[in-house]
Amino acid sequence: RTAEGAPVSEMAVRSVVSAPQAGARVPEGELEVAGSAWSGTSAVARVDVSCDGGESWNEATLERLADSRWAAVRWRLETSLLPGRREIVSRATDASGATQPLTPVWNAGGYANNVAHRIAVEVPRH
Repeated sequence: RTAEGAPVSEMAVRSVVSAPQAGARVPEGELEVAGSAWSGTSAVARVDVSCDGGESWNEATLERLADSRWAAVRWRLETSLLPGRREIVSRATDASGATQPLTPVWNAGGYANNVAHRIAVEVPRH
């Protein structure tokens, strides 16, 4: 059960960044950011990606892997990164309107935590 007493029988909407890897050194310029998203209540409707720690967002392209509302989707975004330390954030929204929170909503045991996924990458100067 969550802190509010609701059962934890359904998976909340979630997404992860799988490329680039956390801590990677990536070249300045064009870069494909990719990952996957899923939800236990309805189909994933969109994934938004930020490459500046959540200051601005771009909608990723979704690729449905199966014709099922329960199936994970792949997502990808072509972007450009400037030199420096960059924080990439993915945030999914499902068809019911549920969206990953930007800050964790904690409860005893950490159940139902579906905070937006964040990774840091380094873009060296040429």
